[in-house]
Amino acid sequence: MDLVIRQQLSAAQNHQDIQALKKTYELIKSANQGKSALDSSESFSSDLYVLCAEQALQLEYPEISSDCLQMYFKGRHPVTQFMGRAYLCQGQLYTPLSTDNLVRKYCGF
Repeated sequence: MDLVIRQQLSAAQNHQDIQALKKTYELIKSANQGKSALDSSESFSSDLYVLCAEQALQLEYPEISSDCLQMYFKGRHPVTQFMGRAYLCQGQLYTPLSTDNLVRKYCGF
């Protein structure tokens, strides 16, 4: 399953292919729920959650990015570069675009 997901992510990254990103997301989501389109006995590396979240953020799909990060953080993972990258991605995802957003979002206006 790792290989299929990595190929889809590569297509999404190299060609800015939104359909490949969405297909990757669906594969990850179904595997996470134990309903893999390929084989439910196959698992995949947890780093793929983070890679998908990063790519979704790049392609301006914050909902996909947020969901991938939530799936990642639900599990227990070793402290690796991917944990740091997940936190970085999360920070970028929730960073206000301007100070107007900051005032409204965090001050209750």
